[in-house]
Amino acid sequence: MIRESSLALGGFANFRDPAPYMYRSHAVRPALCKTGIAASRKIMLAHAVAAMASVVIDGKITYGAQWLCTRWGGSVDAVILPADTTNLMCKTCAHRIAGDGPGVYRIFNAAGDLIYTGSSVFVSDRIMRHRLGSPWKDQIADVKVTRYPTLAQARTAEIRAIHDERPLLNVLHLPGRTA
Repeated sequence: MIRESSLALGGFANFRDPAPYMYRSHAVRPALCKTGIAASRKIMLAHAVAAMASVVIDGKITYGAQWLCTRWGGSVDAVILPADTTNLMCKTCAHRIAGDGPGVYRIFNAAGDLIYTGSSVFVSDRIMRHRLGSPWKDQIADVKVTRYPTLAQARTAEIRAIHDERPLLNVLHLPGRTA
């Protein structure tokens, strides 16, 4: 059954409504992006595709895409890009397809002592910054990461872990310790 869409994401790339639905009296159908990478014709920054739809208007197929990062939302005039364009991809999409996302990390020294607990949207970036610039970078021997669906969940888990596990170098979230 084809029905008129509310077009919540603008244009015809409305992925909240199951396809097919109508866009200006044209049927919108799901589309497959085999490479998983697309860009807006206006801003040629590659993004990982979360969902894609197509519509035929005046004999021309036009694609709409929703980006995995949702940073820019998506495009109602998307172009499918080759798989080797990941080096041109937005940073958020690149991290997401690499499996990097919100999480809590625990840093241990060579003796196996927990020295620091933190959370971040992009855990691998944050750990690299600790390895390069923290005053205690030479103490880092091991890192354990626990992933969470959202940053809010990761932050809550971080605070709980700091209170329960009492890492040696954390000063925030611990009574009596100051920076």
